[in-house]
Amino acid sequence: MSVSVAAGAAFSLEAERRPWWRSVTRKYVILCWVCGGLAVLLGLLYVLVYFLLRTHTSSLHYFETIPTYVPACVLIVTGFLLLCFIKRRNRFSYLIKLSGGCCLLSAVLCVVITVTTAVVHINRLQTLTECVFAKSLRTCTCFAGRLQAHLDADEVSYVFGAVPNCEVIHGALFSCLRALFGLSVIGALVCIFSCMLVYQLLSHERKKMYWEQLEMRQRCFFQAHPPFPPSFCASEPWQQWDFVDDVASSRRSDAAPPRSATTPWV
Repeated sequence: MSVSVAAGAAFSLEAERRPWWRSVTRKYVILCWVCGGLAVLLGLLYVLVYFLLRTHTSSLHYFETIPTYVPACVLIVTGFLLLCFIKRRNRFSYLIKLSGGCCLLSAVLCVVITVTTAVVHINRLQTLTECVFAKSLRTCTCFAGRLQAHLDADEVSYVFGAVPNCEVIHGALFSCLRALFGLSVIGALVCIFSCMLVYQLLSHERKKMYWEQLEMRQRCFFQAHPPFPPSFCASEPWQQWDFVDDVASSRRSDAAPPRSATTPWV
């Protein structure tokens, strides 16, 4: 416990002496900035698309498989978690694992939205051939171009409620669907890359903590014992500890009292 506390104190002292530009230009700092910023930006764009859809129609089930605010909230939370890891003091193990789970959830949501938007919603709008607007009800009834046998050769109709006119169906609403598809593709890629970043960050922090504790143990040992030859300082850590173990065992054998010679009974 004391070794880990000493390692944390040594790191904070080293961070205070380090120039600010060296902390900003580190690899994981830049990657956390990029991935976190992109995730927050994508979440805000999802919110914008959600309000645009609500502005033009109330029939959101024709355009959303999952409510758009759900991936927006998950992406924003994921982005802020990644931005927290810019400072190393925030890189707790449970936070890194939580951000990894959020990245996986965001990736799944983005993939589901991508597939359903391309296969179901955009395909549905492309099959609409004729639309009739009811001004009193503010509804637009659109008819699909293909016929289905079980409906006795009647065209399939879709009613869009609370629309200003029928032009928004293939205008603003269709543009929102295309934007939603593009955001979902980019979001899936960002989330997959963020998952790999979180995994690398977790392993990096574990290795760094191990080397810091090993260095603190060396410093504590050097302060309590006389200096070693220069070749010792230039060797690898595991070679140093082998040398230390040899020195300690030789000192214990030298300090042990000699056994008294006993004469056997005659």
